[in-house]
Amino acid sequence: MGSCGALETFGRIEPRHDIVFEVVDQRNMHDAAALVARVFARDEPLVRFLGISEEEMFAFTSQYYPKIAAEGLSLIARDVATRAVIGARICEDSAIPAPDGLITELSPKFDPLFACLEQLGSDYFTEYQPKPGECAHMFMVAVADDYTNMGIAPRMNRLFFEMARERGYRRLVTEPTGNISQHILRDKMGFEVLVKLAYRDFSFNGEKVFASIEGHDYAMLMEKRI
Repeated sequence: MGSCGALETFGRIEPRHDIVFEVVDQRNMHDAAALVARVFARDEPLVRFLGISEEEMFAFTSQYYPKIAAEGLSLIARDVATRAVIGARICEDSAIPAPDGLITELSPKFDPLFACLEQLGSDYFTEYQPKPGECAHMFMVAVADDYTNMGIAPRMNRLFFEMARERGYRRLVTEPTGNISQHILRDKMGFEVLVKLAYRDFSFNGEKVFASIEGHDYAMLMEKRI
């Protein structure tokens, strides 16, 4: 059953709506990368605003997810009947950098997005400087179209929280870019807003690249102690 056995050590193979949850590993990471690329190209505010296509997004996720798989902090949801990956909660150790040369030839459309995220976390990580095993980065979450409103993302989050605690992590950090995810993280999941970066104020190469984005005002850095 693929990597389901990896979750048995946590006692977490739990069907829900004929769905099982698995740890992301080398066998399923490309399916997770494909789902996240598809959902982010359609729904993530900054990705959409920058015109990053599904193919361009997959160029990033497919290259980055070997790091994700090696750390074993991420989860997928799989439809038992179809075997399709229909949800992904992508997390990583915030103190472990990607290996040099892991990612090559990305679209320059990503540059302002990465610069925005780096600016959000610069003061936090300069002051905190976590060691491996202390702070987990909640990076991406995605659910396939036909499986929304089934509680899949909340279930993956709960499983991740349990897994992170059992592995000794005591802080979670994330950078939601849209108002809906910010509301859920702050008001339903208990995250604290530490940094707010107004899109109208963010500059990249001397240009206010996100000033005209509609429906969203800030990128945020949030933290939760567990």
